[in-house]
Amino acid sequence: MLISATVPHKRGNRCSSEVYQEWRRLVVKFAVLGVQFHDARLVASMKVNARSHILTLNVDDFTLYTPEGIVAVAPG
Repeated sequence: MLISATVPHKRGNRCSSEVYQEWRRLVVKFAVLGVQFHDARLVASMKVNARSHILTLNVDDFTLYTPEGIVAVAPG
């Protein structure tokens, strides 16, 4: 699988390298495919920025990342 061709690495963002590296680790660890790439990118950004909770209408999409310390919370 060619990860770097799937999601381009943006230059100029001071955290982009760290987020990309974390995203890549998550993609490999959890065998992420298809539309799950976006969720993995959000989780990578959360981890790099020391965030554990995400407010989402799709709690089930983030249960995969519970072992990473990610807590998905539904509104309401």
